[in-house]
Amino acid sequence: MGVPVEIWGKEMAENIYPKNVFYQGNAIDDSTQQAGIKVHVIQSGAVPVVEINAPYVGGSVPIERVDTDADYNVDIFDFGPVVLRRADGAFLSYDKRASLMGDTYGVLTTSVADRIAYNWSPASTSHILRTSGAARDAYLPTQTAQRKAVAYKDILRLQTLMTVDDVDDEGRKMLVPAYLLEDLRLIPEFMDYEKLGYIQQMKDGAKGSIAGFTIYVRSRTTRYTNAVLPVKRLPDTAMAATDNLSILAWHPKYVRVSMGGTANAGIHVFENLNDAVYKGDILSGQVFAGGKISYTDERGVYILVESKV
Repeated sequence: MGVPVEIWGKEMAENIYPKNVFYQGNAIDDSTQQAGIKVHVIQSGAVPVVEINAPYVGGSVPIERVDTDADYNVDIFDFGPVVLRRADGAFLSYDKRASLMGDTYGVLTTSVADRIAYNWSPASTSHILRTSGAARDAYLPTQTAQRKAVAYKDILRLQTLMTVDDVDDEGRKMLVPAYLLEDLRLIPEFMDYEKLGYIQQMKDGAKGSIAGFTIYVRSRTTRYTNAVLPVKRLPDTAMAATDNLSILAWHPKYVRVSMGGTANAGIHVFENLNDAVYKGDILSGQVFAGGKISYTDERGVYILVESKV
C-alpha cells in the first residue's frame, strides 16, 4: 500500500477582533494636527454677553475673548516583533505573512478603539446616568448580584440631556456593548426595523436607531465601578464583581480622534527582512493614536451605566 499524501487546507482559522468602526467618521479628526504624540487643539473662550434694554452709560468697555490651549497627548501602541521564518513561506499552504499582517492591523486597531472609547467616556456627575429598568441577572461572569436593565426612558433621558445642552438633533451616536443589546432588543421602539431604517443603517456599520441615536454595537465598551459616582476603568484591567457595563452616547462635534496619519489607519509597519539570526523576516507595528472629549465640561458626551440591584 502506498503512502497517502497529506492535503492541508489553504485557509486557516484567523484570530477574531471586535468591531472597531464606531469612531471612524464619527468625531473631529485631528490626525493632520498631530506632531509626534502631541495633538494641537484650541478651545474658544467665553461667549459674548448679550444685554437687553441696557441703559446708555457712555459706551461699553470691550472684552477680549481668551482662547485656551486644549492640546492632548495620544498613546503609543506597539505590536511585535514577530518572526516569519523562511520555512513558513516555503512549506505552509496558507499565506502566513498576510495572516501576521492581519493580526498587526487587528490587534492595534482594537487597542486603539478600546482606548478611544475609554477617553470618550465621561466622568462628571451630570454626564453619568444609571439604568432604571427591571432587575435581571448580570451578564458578565464576574459580576455578582443583579443589575437593572436598560429602559426606553433611560434612552429618552440621554436624548433630553443632549437637547438641554444644545447638541444638534441630527447625527447623535450611541455605542452599545453586545450584552446590553439584549436589553435594547426588548424595547419595541428599537425592534421596529422598518420604521427606524434598520436595513439602511446596516450599510455603514450601525445596527439601527432609537430615539434619534444611531446605534453601533461592539463586544465591549468602558466598564464603570459601582461607586456613588461611578469611575471608569481602563480597558486592560481585570473584570471585577462590582463592574458595570455602559452605553456611550455622543455627537461627533464634541469628541476628537487622532490616528497619527491617514494611510493604513495610521499604523506603521516595520520589517527586518532576511534576518540572519532568525532565518526569516521580523515584523512589528506601531501607531500613535488617541482621542478626547472636546470640551472640559464634557458637553455633548454622556454615559449610561448599569445599576446594581
